[in-house]
This record gives sequence, structure tokens and C-alpha cells, in this order.
Amino acid sequence: MSVTLFFQSHLHGENQEIPTQTIVEQFEPFITRRDEFGFEVVYDAQNSSFVFIDLNLDFGSHFSINRPCTDRRLYVSIYNLMQLGNFVFFWGGEAFYLLEGMQAHLPEDMQELLGGDLMEVRIVTDLEGFVDLFV
Repeated sequence: MSVTLFFQSHLHGENQEIPTQTIVEQFEPFITRRDEFGFEVVYDAQNSSFVFIDLNLDFGSHFSINRPCTDRRLYVSIYNLMQLGNFVFFWGGEAFYLLEGMQAHLPEDMQELLGGDLMEVRIVTDLEGFVDLFV
């Protein structure tokens, strides 16, 4: 079973549209190929991941990363990207990682889910703390 990381950006409970090219730029220069589903990032022979995003859209509010590798540079890119909008980051219902202040922008049903006992919520306010969770 592979892991997929999911990302959504919200503003006042609605989708927050971020320029697709701005999202893509956070992963350059590690992009090695693009296709109709998104792009692959390769950091070295053991570390690569696929970013699912509709590259035909000018703006987007969500994307996912399939089989995230453990290379620090991937998580630096993710952290930098999360600075561009009110992103929530989660996988498989197991955990959410939010940057401080983002909760207020989530849709009401997502806020209720985060306030319950089903999810572990981690608020990360600095790059090193964020990267250390994964590498």
C-alpha cells in the first residue's frame, strides 16, 4: 500500500485558488517529467515522488503527492508551498499538519472533524520542525 499526501487550500471556508505555475515552481529544479496527471520530482536514485495536479488549469486549490520520499528537499518545497496559501496537509485520515492560523479558513465540516477525537492535529510554525516530522 502506498501513501498519498493530500493538500487543500482554503480561504474563509471556500477553496483558495493558487496559480498552478506557482505550485509547480516550488518543486523546480527537481521536476524530471510532466504528463496529463502532473509531474515527477527526482532528488536522487532513491528519492522520487509524483505530484498529482491538473497542469492545464491556471489555478488550483488542491493537489496530492503519491509515495512521498524521505528527501529533505521535498518537505522544504512543501513547507514553502504552504506559505503561499492557507493549506491543510493530510493523509488517509490519520493526521493533519497545519501552519499556525490556518484553522480559521477551513470549511466548517473540516473544523468539526479536526476538533474531534478522530484526528491528530499538529501545528507547525517553523521549517525545521516541519521537516523533522518526516525526515
